[in-house]
Amino acid sequence: MTTPRYALGRGWKWPGFAAAVVSVTVLHSRALPDRSLRQRIKLTMLNLQFRPACADDLEHVIDLIYSSGPEAFEYGFSCPGRPAREFLRFAFAQGHGLFGWGNHRVVVCADQVIAVGSFFSAKEYPRLSNAMIKQVLQFFPLRYWPQVIRRALHLKQLLPPPDPGQQYIANLGVRPDFRGQGVGAALLEQEHRRAQAKGLHYCALDVAESNPRAQALYERLGYAVTARNRFPGPATKVPNARRMVLPLQAE
Repeated sequence: MTTPRYALGRGWKWPGFAAAVVSVTVLHSRALPDRSLRQRIKLTMLNLQFRPACADDLEHVIDLIYSSGPEAFEYGFSCPGRPAREFLRFAFAQGHGLFGWGNHRVVVCADQVIAVGSFFSAKEYPRLSNAMIKQVLQFFPLRYWPQVIRRALHLKQLLPPPDPGQQYIANLGVRPDFRGQGVGAALLEQEHRRAQAKGLHYCALDVAESNPRAQALYERLGYAVTARNRFPGPATKVPNARRMVLPLQAE
């Protein structure tokens, strides 16, 4: 799930999405009783690389991005004949906006993309959101604009924008065969350092209440729940969300 607002002319605000879906599986090993130590050893063996996303990553990341919040994506970015995955492909390929490749970073192992995430600050939000508004209007037929706007307003209440001084984390997904190996945590820790280098004081994300395993991962990294937000739209369409925030230590 994501956060930001999107302005459409005067009076309209649009939300973004971000739900981070990363599961952590307990590793069973008597020789390595400490989970963080086990994960560090496994990460060393994986030889992970971190880099900005590029247009060629499209086929490798779309399902991962979609997995970060399928209910929210289907509710807010689909209409008859236009599924949410196709909108994500359209937006990612353009390179700009909240879902463009220019706003994502990937994790690579053995020349394969195994994880992705989107990272931006409140200061960067206007440029990203304005680009995404144009993509929405280009992608969806005119007759579906009222539906998209109505649903966007519902999601705005569920996923408030990041505060000044925060780095927001969105669209976080790890390939299923690499989950439980600390890959998601490693990507987050990389982004914590990047946020500090940008002079930001907090990292923030939203996690679905239906995903306690992801919340447990974030709590182990030092995140704490600061707000609980209910989905105001039709019941069962999108799970309620929890905003989690991590204070960044000064370097």
